[in-house]
Amino acid sequence: MTTVQKTVVRISRIADWVREDRSLACIIFSISVVLLWLVLTPLAAPIARQTMKRFHLKSESFIGWACQFPVPSMYNFANQYKVDSYPPGLISPLLDESEPRHLNHFPARCFTFADGRYEYLRLGKNQWFTLKSSYRGQELTSKFHLKPTLEYSNESTRKQYEVVRLTAPKE
Repeated sequence: MTTVQKTVVRISRIADWVREDRSLACIIFSISVVLLWLVLTPLAAPIARQTMKRFHLKSESFIGWACQFPVPSMYNFANQYKVDSYPPGLISPLLDESEPRHLNHFPARCFTFADGRYEYLRLGKNQWFTLKSSYRGQELTSKFHLKPTLEYSNESTRKQYEVVRLTAPKE
């Protein structure tokens, strides 16, 4: 049997399995879609843009965001965030002490998750976050104001915050 014939036999076996087991077909289809998304990300600007919007919590819909969930978060996006205690533009850039920091995956994680949330929001003060992602010449910037609202526990270190998007991401 030649190599081509062996390959045809293997493909026909897989086709038989797919016909018998619909869940296998769903798994193979899902893996194929994720693989296609990953392959097209560096080649198609709209796909890279959608991925960056996902990082900025700016997907068009929850369903659009959820459909991207199986796609691995890429390390090759340059994600940065900057935290300020004053509104953007209030203080001269010469007096600005904060430096942008790099963060893999989701830059909004700095105020939505774990240690970053505790570090920046524990004092119950207003905070302004600037998120910036770039990939192959494309750039996306979002600004958020997190302002304290009511306490939700007896501990003074646990506050509830209102998140206000100051600017729509620059397209």
